[in-house]
Amino acid sequence: MTKARQLADLGNAYDDGALSNRNLIINGGLLCWQRGTSHSVSGGIVYTADRFWKYSPSVSGTYERSTDAPDGFAYSMHYNVDGSTAGSGTSVEFSRQGYFPQGQYTFSFYVKGDLTNTNLGIGFRNTVGSGTNEVNFSPITNYGNYTDWTRVVRTFTINLAPHANNKFLNLEFAGMPAGVKFTGVQLEVGDTATPFEHRSYGDELAKCQRYTWRVTGTGLYYRFGVGFCTSTTAGNVSLSFPQRMRSQPSLSYSGTFAVHHGTGPSVSTTTSIT
Repeated sequence: MTKARQLADLGNAYDDGALSNRNLIINGGLLCWQRGTSHSVSGGIVYTADRFWKYSPSVSGTYERSTDAPDGFAYSMHYNVDGSTAGSGTSVEFSRQGYFPQGQYTFSFYVKGDLTNTNLGIGFRNTVGSGTNEVNFSPITNYGNYTDWTRVVRTFTINLAPHANNKFLNLEFAGMPAGVKFTGVQLEVGDTATPFEHRSYGDELAKCQRYTWRVTGTGLYYRFGVGFCTSTTAGNVSLSFPQRMRSQPSLSYSGTFAVHHGTGPSVSTTTSIT
């Protein structure tokens, strides 16, 4: 078989949807928004679409889901904030803490808006928003003003090992101005950008639920879990998660969280997961 034929067959395989799981980014097509589709932000870390976050000491504005998207995509992220001091990004979890394969990687995304003064910072971290033990690479720059949907591709080389405490590869846009929209975020091994890997909503949601899981109800009550009371003021509930969580999760809730027993509901004001 000739080299030209091999390349043609490989291209056909990509076009036909084969060679799956080549995109290391989860929810790169912005299908999953478990925390809601619009987020008002101020300082600190705010999680927006699943696996995407914003970090800034003071910037305010909104991150919103938009139906303005390239052909083949349902949604984009509308970055409607002053990005002069803000960062917005995503991350790739290590298969083993302190280890990530070195070599060439290709990062690509679809964008609409002015990225002239924007750069993509790349590095290893152990927590979002903290530079402790961080190992950084040269940022990717030289973006432009994209007046229509454009796929931007950048290849870079990872030639350093992470710190022993690092847990993920951090990809963070800095200096992104208001009005920018992006989607189709993809990171893959090698020096070639392949067509964006469209995974189903179910596949992406299952991957996202390793990091967060939202339980919602449409009526007055939503029941989950069974358990028993250990005293008149405490109880244990067994809850099965849809996916194995990355680490021991924390629990937050809105509305009234109540435990029902034989004599009626007991409203809880503090919760924990062990």
